Amino acid sequence: MTGGRARNAWLRMTDVMGLTEPGRRPLKPRRRLLLLSTVIWSLLTLGWLTLVIRDLSEGTPDYLRIVLVVIWFALAVTNFVMWRQSSKSPDDSNNAA
Repeated sequence: MTGGRARNAWLRMTDVMGLTEPGRRPLKPRRRLLLLSTVIWSLLTLGWLTLVIRDLSEGTPDYLRIVLVVIWFALAVTNFVMWRQSSKSPDDSNNAA
């Protein structure tokens, strides 16, 4: 749809999410970005998990925090799996640099 021109930030973002034009493969994130996001999501998960454990020890569970821990744990695992898979396909030119 861009006629061979460089893709703008919005189109690159939709490519990463898998919302590309028909017949076009989404771009894969770089390994360093995946590693950074894995570390960030893991640290956030640990931080919220400590808050949930403190709440449970006081006897007043906050269910929103429990849901956030589960969601952020799933995001950390997803980013870790994507990072591991990116190292298994060195022939892909999108992962360079």
